[in-house]
Amino acid sequence: MPEIDRSTVAYTDALAELVQQRLEILQQWVALQSAWDEAQVGQPDGMMSLLAKRQALLDALLATEERLVPYREDDPETRRWRSPDARRACREKLEAGQRLLRSIVDGDQRLIERLSAARDAVAGQLQQTADVSHVQRAYSASEGLELGTLDITE
Repeated sequence: MPEIDRSTVAYTDALAELVQQRLEILQQWVALQSAWDEAQVGQPDGMMSLLAKRQALLDALLATEERLVPYREDDPETRRWRSPDARRACREKLEAGQRLLRSIVDGDQRLIERLSAARDAVAGQLQQTADVSHVQRAYSASEGLELGTLDITE
């Protein structure tokens, strides 16, 4: 992306466009998170599809955040805006994006808890299966023993 003169309205127009893109990505992420909430944790195909979509959104968000870096490094008061309304709209979109980001982090925490609970349930089932298998092997091994062949009398 070519360098834009920071003293022009084009500079803040580009900033507003990036803030809009960031907001749209975060809105898509929240919509995807709703799909996570509805998805069955034990359905690997559905979860993998959601993970792929999430990764694409994460990549897009990271690229947008990288393009926002120069704007974070300059003095906001020196920017030339098309109008006070344009500046206010940009600020409101930025704040809305921050709220969505907090919501996403909270949703991810809930998802981690769901996945951890599912993992623990599967681990418990595997342990039960291993215990049953162990008992079956022990029982099978004892079938070859003849009862009453030990003489324990004096």
